Amino acid sequence: MPTFYKIDKERKLVMSTYSGVLTIADALGHQEKLPKDPDFDPSFSQLFDVTHVTDVQLTAEDVRTLARTSVFSPDSRRGWTVI
Repeated sequence: MPTFYKIDKERKLVMSTYSGVLTIADALGHQEKLPKDPDFDPSFSQLFDVTHVTDVQLTAEDVRTLARTSVFSPDSRRGWTVI
């Protein structure tokens, strides 16, 4: 599944875009890339665009894993765009 992101330092926002089949491997891979980006700040907010996701292959345990391994601050705001 292709994943892309853009960091808007001025707005303190990470915009992540997913397309195709959403899997735990892809989501964890995305989480691994973000902290390596010099523009990333864990206090930034994050907006997920999943409008081009065709299938979600995440179990309840996968979602818990993603929540436990978040690279963002507990105070960061996170949201999803689903149309």
